[in-house]
Amino acid sequence: METALNDQLNAEVYSGYLYLAMAAYFEDTDLSGFANWMRVQAQEELAHGTNNFLQWFVAEQVEEEMFAMGILSKTKSAIKSSSGLYLLDQELSQRIYNDPSE
Repeated sequence: METALNDQLNAEVYSGYLYLAMAAYFEDTDLSGFANWMRVQAQEELAHGTNNFLQWFVAEQVEEEMFAMGILSKTKSAIKSSSGLYLLDQELSQRIYNDPSE
């Protein structure tokens, strides 16, 4: 069990750094909304690595999958119009980090 918990914590921290790398990419491509979404996701992943995630793990994973699938669906639709990607970027720029410990 200890190994599984450590593996999960490592995966959360690793995911956080991946999201930060993706945020840097989106900043470089002038998609600040996508970058913001990735930075907030990184904060959440890094927080998971320092909190007791057993209480919220299943619900959190389901929520993240739901949000990610929604963004993917919106992105697929957005690329069909000239302003769609811009509008989606604006929507994603509004996301903020909500610290679960507060």
